[in-house]
Amino acid sequence: MKQIRRHLTYANVMSSIAVFLMLGGATAFAATKVGSNEIKANSIKTGKIVKEAVVSGKIKNGAIIESKIADGAVTTNKIADGAVTTGKIADNAVTTNKIADNAVTTGKIANDAVTAPKIVNNAVTSGKVANDAITSGKIANGAVTNEKLATAFLPAETVGVPVAGADVAADGTLRRFFNRFGGAPTVQKNGTGSYTLKFPGLEGKAFFSESIAMATLQSGPGEIRRTSSGGNPTVETYNSAGTNADQAFDYVLFVPSP
Repeated sequence: MKQIRRHLTYANVMSSIAVFLMLGGATAFAATKVGSNEIKANSIKTGKIVKEAVVSGKIKNGAIIESKIADGAVTTNKIADGAVTTGKIADNAVTTNKIADNAVTTGKIANDAVTAPKIVNNAVTSGKVANDAITSGKIANGAVTNEKLATAFLPAETVGVPVAGADVAADGTLRRFFNRFGGAPTVQKNGTGSYTLKFPGLEGKAFFSESIAMATLQSGPGEIRRTSSGGNPTVETYNSAGTNADQAFDYVLFVPSP
């Protein structure tokens, strides 16, 4: 002991105390969590971050703030799989060139999400239209031209094809009809054996001297004559003696007036 005391000086005592304080301080520092005040701004760089080295339980809440991380320090391989959640992505942050080709599948598109302005012109081809998908309400009036019709469907203006016709009873009742230019015709009984027909869409286009038509008695003896009134077909019927008589007849218009 005397020998030890002989070698004790103020200097070596103080240096020993300093060593113990340093060791004790380091232990105490390591035992506590690191706060933001202990980290120098821009001091955390890529080379100082080891994958899986930073454990959440060893980091004080709020210790690593944005100003402590150098620009470009956090690289792709430093981010754990599944670490970036929806809440961590800013609105409008994912731009078009950040989405891989074919990445957006059908299941990721909401119902009714794709509106007409989002479809490029001529993008929907026939192979993309379901069978029976296009109904009559989706076709504009006059959109189907003659060239788009099969040969089984002759256009109204085809020469030699009847464009209108009517089956008229003796009393002027319209029993049957067809009209490729409109709806049902009206029959006006002018008197005994005299009938004027008006076909919608063909009014004024059936002058007897300029159109091609045919009128035929349906039964019994008699005579029939076709004429016109104001461009509408007029039919006159007679008995076998040539006297005006009410008779049932058929009228067919093949080619209307020019």
